Amino acid sequence: MNESRFAIGLLFSYALALLGLICLPFLLAQIVKRKKRNDRRFPVLLALVSFVPLLVSACFVLSYALTLVNLPAGILNHAYRSPDRSLTIRTYHYTGYWYDKAKAVLVDNKSGKRKTVYYNAKDYSPKVEWMDESRVRIGRVTLNLAKGETFDYRKSGESTVLPDQNP
Repeated sequence: MNESRFAIGLLFSYALALLGLICLPFLLAQIVKRKKRNDRRFPVLLALVSFVPLLVSACFVLSYALTLVNLPAGILNHAYRSPDRSLTIRTYHYTGYWYDKAKAVLVDNKSGKRKTVYYNAKDYSPKVEWMDESRVRIGRVTLNLAKGETFDYRKSGESTVLPDQNP
């Protein structure tokens, strides 16, 4: 997902959350008002207008926070081919909101498929070393690509802080 589309989605998500939060007091007022009149009908439409935007907004933000799929494109640092030339690891860094993050994308040279396999904070340009056709060392993390291993500092609870390794 490119960075501008993600920023627009995030802005839309915040607008939806704001709409939901603005409608909540009206929903509570309607519930209190109906309770005083002994009206047992629940304001369903107002409840939907209040909670659906909050739910959609939460799903968008959690989708960003929990997966490697929705990361912005970034700026290409280097590309490293595997020993058998069938795979390439491309490293990227970010500017702006993601200014201190780095990611590595695995590219299958035959099919062109891409998969983010590494995402780390405070790591501008991680060094990549291929150990063999299926194992690669990115920064301080060794991944077995044949097993589908990935590294995401948000899930591991630790980032491997490294200086720029590729001057």
